[in-house]
Parts: sequence; C-alpha cells; structure tokens
Amino acid sequence: MKKQTQLLFIIFILSIFCTSLNVEALSFKKKRKSKKPDTPLMLKDFSHSVELQTSNDESFYELTLPVEAYQHVIHKNLSDLRIFNKAGQIVPHVIQEFGRQVEKNEQWVDLKVFPITKEHEIKKNLNGNEQGLSLSVKRDVNGTIINIDSVEQENKDNIEVGLPKTTITSYLIDVSQIKEPINNLQINWKQEGGSFVKKIWLEESSDLQNWTTLVQQYTLAEFEHLGHKVLKNKFNFRNQKTNYLRLRWSSADKPWEIVSIKTRHVDTVIYGKELIWSEVTALKEDKHYLFNLGGYYPVKWIKMGLPEKNTLVNGTLYHCNEPCKKWHYWHSGQLYRLFQKGLEFETPQIAHYGVASKNWKLEISAKEGLSIGAGMPIIKFGWQPQRLIFLAQGEGPYRLAVGNKRAAYPYFNVKGLLSKLDLPDNKLPQAQIGTFTSLKIEGDVTQDPIVKKAISTPTKKIILWVVMLIGVGFLIFMAIKLMKQLNEKNKD
Repeated sequence: MKKQTQLLFIIFILSIFCTSLNVEALSFKKKRKSKKPDTPLMLKDFSHSVELQTSNDESFYELTLPVEAYQHVIHKNLSDLRIFNKAGQIVPHVIQEFGRQVEKNEQWVDLKVFPITKEHEIKKNLNGNEQGLSLSVKRDVNGTIINIDSVEQENKDNIEVGLPKTTITSYLIDVSQIKEPINNLQINWKQEGGSFVKKIWLEESSDLQNWTTLVQQYTLAEFEHLGHKVLKNKFNFRNQKTNYLRLRWSSADKPWEIVSIKTRHVDTVIYGKELIWSEVTALKEDKHYLFNLGGYYPVKWIKMGLPEKNTLVNGTLYHCNEPCKKWHYWHSGQLYRLFQKGLEFETPQIAHYGVASKNWKLEISAKEGLSIGAGMPIIKFGWQPQRLIFLAQGEGPYRLAVGNKRAAYPYFNVKGLLSKLDLPDNKLPQAQIGTFTSLKIEGDVTQDPIVKKAISTPTKKIILWVVMLIGVGFLIFMAIKLMKQLNEKNKD
C-alpha cells in the first residue's frame, strides 16, 4: 500500500511539473509576442539625418529626396522617414512621384509615310545652309498629307548627279493629326535576306523647312546569331509635339524599303524629372549571380550588361528584400551583347513598375550549354528620385531623418490638405538640403529591441526543453522502478 501511495505521489508531481513547464513556455511565448508600448519617436532614434534650410515664410516646402535617403532607409516604403522641427517635434509630410506612366488603352497607331527622293531635296544655298524640302503637298479636309510631288528648282545646275532621280534618301512622316506629344516609333521594313544593320537620324519640323534633330545615329538591326533572331526596330525619344518627322540615313548606305511606321500611344502623366542611372557588378554564388543595389531605389528601368563580346544566353531575373527569405520571379528572356558590321547590340532595357527591391538574382539557363564567359555581369538600373512636401510647423531649421526599424508608416494626409487649400503644389518653394550625418546613439536603431531579444530565444528555448525532458525522464524512471517493485510483491 505504501508503494502504491508513492507511485501516485510521483505521478501527481509529474503532472504538476509538466503543467508548470507548459505555463512557463506559454508565458515566455506571450512575452516574446508582446510589443513595446508606443513611445513618441525622437530624432535620436534614427540612424541618419540631414538639415533642411527654408528661406521664405511659407506653409509648405518641397525637396527632391537625395540618394542618401534611399541608402539609409530601412523600410522599402520609406515609412521610417520623418521631418523634425527645431523643437524636436515631428511635422507632417507626404512623398510623391515626380513622374509616372499610367498605361491604359494602349494602342499602336499607323502613321502616314512618304518616301523622299533626290528630286524633293533643295540643295544648299550660296552660304552653305540647307533650305529644307521642295514639296508640293496635297492634303485632305483634315489637313493630313495625302500626296507629295517635287517642285522644279530654279537653278538646275545645283542639282547633284550620281544617283537616279527615283533614289529614296529619306522618309517623311506626317504626325500632324496626333494630338498628344509623340515619343516613340516602330519601324517595319522589307527584309531581302541576310542581315540588316542601318544607322538612322530622326528630325522634326513644323513647316517642312526648318528641321531639328531628335535622334542621332540610332542603330536598327535584324539578323540571326546562333539560331536566335535579333530584331531591333523600336526606339524612344523625348516628348515632341510637332507636325512632321523625317527619317534619314547616311548617303553612303543603300536605300531601303519601309513597310510601315507606327507609334505606341498610352495615357501618360509626365513631370519631367530625369532618370538617374547606376550600375552594380554581380557576385557569383553557385550557379547564379547576386546583385545588391545598396538601397531601396524607386527603379523604373532595368538593363543587364554582359562581360564578353558576342554572348547570347537565356536568363531569368529574381528579386527580394532583406531579410531575403524567398526570391520572386521578375523576368526571363534573351540576354545578349553582339557585334555586327562594327556596331554593338545589347539587351534593351526593361520597364520595372514594381516595389522597390534591394537584392536581385540572375540565373543562366543551362539547357543550351551556353554561359556568359569570363567576368561578371552588371545590372544597370534607372531610377527616379521622389518628391517630398512637408508642412513648416514650428521653427526651423528642420531635419530629415531616416533609419528606424520600429517606425510605422505615418498618415498625415498632407495631400488632402494641399487640395483643400488649393495651393500650387507643383510650384512650392524649395528647401535646401545639407549633408547627411550619422547620429551618435546607443544601441542599433536599425533593429527593433524586440528583435534583439529574440536573438537569444533559441538558446533559452533549448535549455527549457532540456530541463523539462530530464525531469520527466527522472520521474518516469522512478515510476517504472516502483511498478516493478509492486509487481514482484504481488507475485510473492
């Protein structure tokens, strides 16, 4: 009877011990999940800051975010960016895009194209200046050109000989009926076999007399390399509202027959901020290449550069953010760097309208047995800095601060306030930016204190389970020993 009492006592102690350990584990887990009470952010809580100087007594100021802001910010959505006044108070701000392209109702528009021959060209005058084209233009009721004819030159001795009168020297493109500014062309030509490479010039005019160059020596091409077809027949240029375009080439080149010329039209909103191009060399890891852009830049275009000439491979690009736990697919296709007739052809840039990504990975397809050769590829990225508007609350100077893991995205609704006040938000006074400085602070503001504490969690958890298992094992051993003793007593 005494042995049975001891066994029941051990089982009771075992249950209490397991319950206490379970409660301790749950409380420990609860402590880990509990958040630190919200405390107002202060300037010293950020890793980097820069002084902003304001000259006028205005309500709102604007500035272009400097490159250092994207390098030192921790969150990809810039949620850890704040503006402080002289008293250390946070003032409202809003971040906007300088320029964005909204692609909807996209359509390709066929343009009216007319071949220009030697008979249409006016020769140079006594001063050596070109006088434009000698054309007799016929238009329809809408003003669109429907036919052009040459006009006799008064001084026939000036007409250049050596080429037939019907030789095409350029193409005239009528864009007078295009209401929006034009900024791109697609050229389709008649391929007569073999490779095609030609350098072209594009000019614009409103009166067919005075011409301004838009594109110089752009290379159009169509050829095959290692069984892969390379076609380069599209190009972009600055926005232009004009009546006519002229496509020409070197007089030493043979004439060519154009089948059609088109322009791609999309609804656009453009503020005119220029792209900044940067590049990063890859780091090789196993069978792929890694790139770190060094910041959360608002990237608009991506372009890959290969180290060796005459290289053509199939590649796939992935991206992720820190901590990089999962790679996300972005693009796959041909990557090339080719030379044809003394001209270099590279993979064209690709539009990137996604979230800001710091890390990129390039994988080369091994199916064809091709490689990029010696050296490392580079990734070129064109990014557009954003515009920051802030309310000049309190006294200056003001400071822009970035770099805090705990900072959540602020909702100041400055944009709504600007619209209610009917302020010219595109012509606000500029705030002058100083030099970024690193703040001397205790600890690492780039890491949440909760995250720091979690670093030691695996060790504590292991110790807790080891103690629990040892205790349970000892109690089980005692229970088995008592059971054997009871069985032996019953046999006797």
